[in-house]
Amino acid sequence: MEGNYPLASEGILALLNGEVSSESRQKKSQAQELLALAIEHGDFWTSPDGVEFVTFAQSGPSEHWPLDSRRARQWLAGLYYEAHGKPLSSQTISDVVELLKWRAVRSNKRIRVHLRIAKLHDILFLDLCDDSWQAVEITKHGWRVCAPYIAFRRTRGMLPLPHPEDGEIELLRNFLNVDDEGFVLVISWLVAAMREEGPFPILLLEGEQGSGKSTAARVLRSLVDPNACPLRSIPREERDLMIAARNAWVLAFDNLSGIPPWLSDTLCRLATGGGFATRKLYTDADEELFSAMRPIVCTGIDDIGSRHDFLDRCIRVVLPPIPDEKRKDEATFWSEFERVRPKILGGLLDAVCAGLKNWGNTKLDRLPRMADFARWVVACEEALPWRPGTFLEVYSENRQETILQATELDPFICALRNLVSEGEWEGTPTELLAALSSSVSEAVKRSSSWPSTPERLGRKIKRSMSFLRALGIAVESYRKSGGSRTRVYRIFRESPDKTVPTVPTVPNQEKDQENQGFRGGTVSRDSNGGGTDLLSRPKPAPEAGWDGRDGRDSNIPTFSKKPHEQGDGWDEIVLE
Repeated sequence: MEGNYPLASEGILALLNGEVSSESRQKKSQAQELLALAIEHGDFWTSPDGVEFVTFAQSGPSEHWPLDSRRARQWLAGLYYEAHGKPLSSQTISDVVELLKWRAVRSNKRIRVHLRIAKLHDILFLDLCDDSWQAVEITKHGWRVCAPYIAFRRTRGMLPLPHPEDGEIELLRNFLNVDDEGFVLVISWLVAAMREEGPFPILLLEGEQGSGKSTAARVLRSLVDPNACPLRSIPREERDLMIAARNAWVLAFDNLSGIPPWLSDTLCRLATGGGFATRKLYTDADEELFSAMRPIVCTGIDDIGSRHDFLDRCIRVVLPPIPDEKRKDEATFWSEFERVRPKILGGLLDAVCAGLKNWGNTKLDRLPRMADFARWVVACEEALPWRPGTFLEVYSENRQETILQATELDPFICALRNLVSEGEWEGTPTELLAALSSSVSEAVKRSSSWPSTPERLGRKIKRSMSFLRALGIAVESYRKSGGSRTRVYRIFRESPDKTVPTVPTVPNQEKDQENQGFRGGTVSRDSNGGGTDLLSRPKPAPEAGWDGRDGRDSNIPTFSKKPHEQGDGWDEIVLE
């Protein structure tokens, strides 16, 4: 019997093997009864990263929880209490949880589980995180609120989004203290945060005290991933940051005064995709793996980040001071914002619909840094409140300004610029370090940012390559022929690199929607002007397969497996 229950605790194994005392017979009965109740009312499966889950419906729609979660334990305790009218001990529940984990593994159900944002083929889902477990289904034809047919997980602190309404994203301008260019960049970050796939730019909100940086970060997060703790301080270590990324879709860090190197590197990995492995607590052999790609926003007074690889992934927006006569008290500000938040969210969803429609036909002449982000915003641009092409212009100028500011404050790059100002330079790493060091002060040479050895010089050059190209400085490296094979650097001037392409190719925006199963192009209203459809974009015709309902079905059916389109062995939950 023990071989059939490898994950069970010693107590349960003793019960199953008949090694019970009179005192433990009651425990055996309770454990077996709870196990039978759980199997009857729940469905058990594992996620791609090996976490065991249970899906159950408790007087409402289906919910998906890790078996180790507090909510799953509450469900088990409630099952037994409703059946027998008495509580269970924590140890009995823990023993049953271990057996249910074994059942989840043996079920061979491998199902993808998502946090806040999900993608199934060319359809996006936004989890509203409400008590009815509803989500917004977003397609190239429009969006609707429905009971999702994929698995979302919930974590502590997640707050619900409002049900979106027909509106426009331009309403957001009244709640952000940014200029026109800053508004374009902030909205671009928002539409990027609505994708499950990255990479995601890091949004830096800078400005003096009282310029509305923290408020802006809270507003932006509340439109995608509201949380009970919307803004965080700098985590103490990389593990803490990865845990935060595992439990939230958007990461928002407030009032930063510089970013240490380890945090800069970790944020870069989170923005463009990366993982982290550490030893599990109280074990020597098992590893705990974290892998995530997340939208990130940081606020600070000035010069939040200085490392070039970090700034190369950033959108930097500087907020101007707020005049006293334009300030609002907190209660008034948030009351006004909550009143229009559903409409702003609806406008944001409209832009995502446009992006899904145009993505396949959107081409950029030249791919900039964060190329997928730039292409996505261009695809969404027909539904955004500015003329086509504005984003690339603003994004290019923003990157150029960020590069110039970073290089002006970097003594290493300043020394390189001075070195090639008189013409081409060529020499060994040792000679290059000596030439650069001769043009800076002793204080700079003693600083931690200055490369003190030829090896560190090489690493510094690699980190600065993208910014050097943008400044028109080319660095080539080769080895001399012969026995010594000495490395040589060749540094010279060339035409500055354009960081963003000029003119994108966008699809023809005037398509016959009737052929796509949709009628009309605006929200329909009755003859008296009252009421709106849930779809803000065209409403599907009956032949398109949509039933016209709002998705708030009282009886949510159980799910079955559907092979993933790519054939990678993992499944999505679909409703039967």
